[in-house]
Amino acid sequence: RALPSPCRRVMVVYKYFLGNLDKHRACTRMDSNTDTGFMNSSDYEQIINDLKADSTFCEYKFSPSEITDYVKMEDVADSTDEHKLVIAYSPTCTLPCTDSYPGPYNFELMLDGSTSHKRSWVYSEMLQKVFIDINKTLLIQFRLSPNAGDLRVRALPVYSIADFLNIPVQRCALHMLNSDPQHQAHSEDNKVCYCANYSWVRHVVQSSHAAAIYDYDSASDRHSVVVPLDSPQPGSETVVVAYHFTCKTSCPQGMQRRPISVVFTLETSQGDVVGRQCLSVKICSCPKRDKEREEADNP
Repeated sequence: RALPSPCRRVMVVYKYFLGNLDKHRACTRMDSNTDTGFMNSSDYEQIINDLKADSTFCEYKFSPSEITDYVKMEDVADSTDEHKLVIAYSPTCTLPCTDSYPGPYNFELMLDGSTSHKRSWVYSEMLQKVFIDINKTLLIQFRLSPNAGDLRVRALPVYSIADFLNIPVQRCALHMLNSDPQHQAHSEDNKVCYCANYSWVRHVVQSSHAAAIYDYDSASDRHSVVVPLDSPQPGSETVVVAYHFTCKTSCPQGMQRRPISVVFTLETSQGDVVGRQCLSVKICSCPKRDKEREEADNP
């Protein structure tokens, strides 16, 4: 039933024993002057007062993480002045979306083959997958139509197989050793990220962009890098962003040979997702060799 106006924006659950449920129901008084079946303000206050008088009554407030990653209230423009609850999922939530979504800006992702080299990175048209060596630069071109300002692109590594999608992609202990030998970049008790003090040690995907922001979602334990999308240079329709990867797909205690993809989300300054593209990636020592092997295994 719809709550009265003073209570619409309050998210509270009142817990009491089921044995007292009939008694509380008996206290519910319906407005005899209406046939809508909704409680008015006085009805609601009477029920709450009756509940508080019960010794078993306790008040429980939901924390945001118990509902979803982000929760916001939106007004519904209608004659009843009702409100609805809109769940806005974070792009770094436990189960991030990997579906292609060009969105209102026709968000596209492209690779410049002229920068490819067998010892740095190669792209398989058959597999639609990038094979790249660790710490080698991958130039990715982003195109919008129409171009717009105040947008940014987030790069989030995720596991491609559904069985592991809920697990955050982490660097292995060996590749973190030089930057954080004492494993102090993260506090396991309160999930505070101190990667900024240790060369962004736990971020698998990094960018050389001067304004790159390294983000950590404590709810999902995911690391991502956010880069502002600059305007295209004169004579160009794309914006180029340089990325590199700091751990191998085959590393034990890390990705453990599980295939990964990088989800690129186009976001507004408020964090709303207005576009999404996904790129399969394998980080390995011999990109050309691994590409040929996987293509041979998938004729």
